[in-house]
Amino acid sequence: MLRRSLTVLALLLVPLLVPLAPAPASASTFAPAGGRLMFAGQSTKTSWDDYTSFAAAPSGGSVYYEVKSGTWVNTGHRDYATFLAQQGKMIQVGVSWKDNPPGFTGGDENTKAARSRAVTAELAAGGYAAQFNQLIAFINQYPNAKFFLRLDYEVSSFYHCTDASCASYKNAFARIRSLIEGQKRQDNVTYVFHPVRGEYEQMYPGDAVTDWVGVSVFAHELCLPIYDNGYLYNGTPPQNYDTGALQCRNAYIGTDSSGNPAAVWKNWDYDGNVLKMMKFSKDHGKPMIVSESGMMNFTDNGGDTAGMEETRGNMWVQRLFGLMNYSGPIPNLPGSYDLRDVIKAAVYIDLDFRYGWDGIQDGSFDFPVNSTWFVDGRLSRYGAAKASFCQGLTDRGFVTTCTGGGTGPGPGNQIIGQGSNRCVDISGGRTTDGAAVQLWDCLGNGAQQWRRQGDTWINPQSGKCLDAAGAGTANGTLVQLWTCLNNSAQQWVPRADGTFLNPASGKCLDATAWGTGNGTRLQLWTCGTGQSNQIFRLA
Repeated sequence: MLRRSLTVLALLLVPLLVPLAPAPASASTFAPAGGRLMFAGQSTKTSWDDYTSFAAAPSGGSVYYEVKSGTWVNTGHRDYATFLAQQGKMIQVGVSWKDNPPGFTGGDENTKAARSRAVTAELAAGGYAAQFNQLIAFINQYPNAKFFLRLDYEVSSFYHCTDASCASYKNAFARIRSLIEGQKRQDNVTYVFHPVRGEYEQMYPGDAVTDWVGVSVFAHELCLPIYDNGYLYNGTPPQNYDTGALQCRNAYIGTDSSGNPAAVWKNWDYDGNVLKMMKFSKDHGKPMIVSESGMMNFTDNGGDTAGMEETRGNMWVQRLFGLMNYSGPIPNLPGSYDLRDVIKAAVYIDLDFRYGWDGIQDGSFDFPVNSTWFVDGRLSRYGAAKASFCQGLTDRGFVTTCTGGGTGPGPGNQIIGQGSNRCVDISGGRTTDGAAVQLWDCLGNGAQQWRRQGDTWINPQSGKCLDAAGAGTANGTLVQLWTCLNNSAQQWVPRADGTFLNPASGKCLDATAWGTGNGTRLQLWTCGTGQSNQIFRLA
């Protein structure tokens, strides 16, 4: 549910005027001590499916929940949240009211923003408490999942502040947090303050209630141009933008030849407000999460999204991971700053935006050619960008990578039957408990990936295990997909002769009736000798 406008709002920075009353902080930010977290997507499982086609399953994903309806933005968000929660993954939830404010019945953006500001004040006063019931119930239903709650996203004075102090938003943040903290049954929630760049200080809810600081990183945050019927730069060329190097131009406070303070002009890969936000977060002892990131339209030919995505997409990826390792000056400030350990998590959306915020190809584009969001942002489509992304995951110490480096598992293997030369496959790519396991032509997709963990075999796409139905041990017991329980029905020991033995039954993984065709079900059966329907290899 990424809703954006190219309209640039003139947002003024003002000092904080109203202190926020302290509230208890979460027991944990869930940030790994020596690594970083990667999340995929923002609306549906479509992003997860593309991401896991080249990388290990990430630490989590991102979805949206709206205050007005008191539920998920749509079923895609709900289903993706459920998919993640069932695996005990981390889920960033954008709890939003600015996009669809309660009580807004129509009008222009100014009218909607005015209503959003009023709703912010009403939330601060304790209004709409019942609208959070479904979210709190979901949090309590999945105690093993971890929830990163953005209390609205890309918050700004235009949508959230009723006066210069912005006490309305600060108090709304504290009130919503207190409401959820009072009803959750376990410590599985952390809270994210996600402002627009440039208003982080004015709107900061305070150290006592803020666990994370979020930032969106698209094009201008990395000093790259956006194409929207012509190029839009982060700065006016040539004084404030270098169109040849694709970098911002700005000055920091250095020294002249006499050692006196002086403005030093240089090119930058990063927007000054983003670097200042990173410094602010470090000064306040808060980790940062890149709450939204993705490629935008880089092309200049107006008809083909592949025009510059391969090269500029690669530059975008390199700058994204470079930001996480930044150390140096900051525009308009003196000195040098080590910001290398500030960003501890990131969300890469990984969708084909041409088809809308859900990225589902439905036969028609949702955005005009030549517009900002007419871009295929799936990393799987771009060799150089994908390679740089995978390298970045490793270099920056993410706990999940593309190859299973660090502490993250790999994406898995195909299990191929000798007699059929077909793959062990989840019927229809389903991810629900009870999905049939069968033989099918090897396609290299997520439904045919299996990762060994001990003697269980996990499908990374679903996070579920290869399972003997009903913990059965008799000949003919069908094999299915099921939530990982680490029980005897989910133990499969690959042996030197190519068979997969289930120790509890003493029987082998078997293609029914010696079948070799697409759709042949797998079952338990007495282990034979050299039977091609019981011999499998990993690829």
